[in-house]
Amino acid sequence: MSEEKNIDLEQKDLQEFILNKLGKEDWIEVYRDGFGSKSVTFWCALVQSDKVPAMLEKADWDFLIGYGRPGHIVYGIDEKRIEYFRYGNDDGFQPLVYPRAFGKKKRSFVEVSEEFRLLYDLFPAPDGSKLSKLHDNGMEEDVVLLGNESVKIKVRLLRQFLAVKDMHLAIFFEADRDGNCSLTDDELKTIAKEVKTDNVIYHLWAWNKMFALDEGAPSGSRILGKKFISPFAKTECGVFPFDDRNPQYADFILRFDDNGKQVTYTCNHRELADYFGGNPKAPHFLTPIFFRREVLQKYYAKPEMYSVEPGYIRCGGGWRIPIDDEHRNHVVVFLGDLGQCLPYEEQL
Repeated sequence: MSEEKNIDLEQKDLQEFILNKLGKEDWIEVYRDGFGSKSVTFWCALVQSDKVPAMLEKADWDFLIGYGRPGHIVYGIDEKRIEYFRYGNDDGFQPLVYPRAFGKKKRSFVEVSEEFRLLYDLFPAPDGSKLSKLHDNGMEEDVVLLGNESVKIKVRLLRQFLAVKDMHLAIFFEADRDGNCSLTDDELKTIAKEVKTDNVIYHLWAWNKMFALDEGAPSGSRILGKKFISPFAKTECGVFPFDDRNPQYADFILRFDDNGKQVTYTCNHRELADYFGGNPKAPHFLTPIFFRREVLQKYYAKPEMYSVEPGYIRCGGGWRIPIDDEHRNHVVVFLGDLGQCLPYEEQL
């Protein structure tokens, strides 16, 4: 077979991407509505992990675009039994993406699973182009990129979500490509193949235009299959009680001793004395810690992230801490509040 004939129809670039890159990069495209020559379509579904081996026995899609809406299933013929299912099926498939279309009267858009959005507390961009996560230190992380015909999700958060669910994600793909000339029977047989690994299966085949009146390219090929994305270990899901937040606490200067050396103590509020007899030998929760007023410049400089108010500093919906800022040269904060109110990065 000549290089001119097979270079496109074997779709070597896409095969390489599916086998070696899909799911291994920072972002993964879980939905793409491809159409036309040289098009690629992606779709996905959450699947029970124990069903993956059986699903790897055939390349056909098990869950089509648009499936997963709530609905009833009717069992039996004479004595019917009707059951309602949250995801419209009794095979355990769950959608991650919901394409929404309303004809020409309303704008089409794509939604991501409410469970995923709420679990990681994602917020939408004003223009609906992405979903982001606000971390405790006030930094925003883009997690989902949304378009009318494409959805990309950060792989790390996606695999954490799979860990929470104890499920795999099936990425279904279909790609058509036009050829520039007709192929012989031997060339068609050479292109056709099945590829199967421990987490991928797909079929590749080619065809010639069958009828003289057919329009379009004289030949074409198609890849059809699926790849499974595995979850992280449960302990790496990033959600309580597996959020791996062994809390860290910074030490702060309490005073100077008689030799002029700094005396420091942790701001871990659980290790400080209180008014109820706890940790009587430790400094009190309400021990004042003094900072130069310049410490506030970071917060004044980013009003879109921080708010400095009388008696408080706030970081969006992330954290807030009481302060005494009525001194000319200092800002005073209680030692226990530093540990209880601030993430470790902010303490530093």
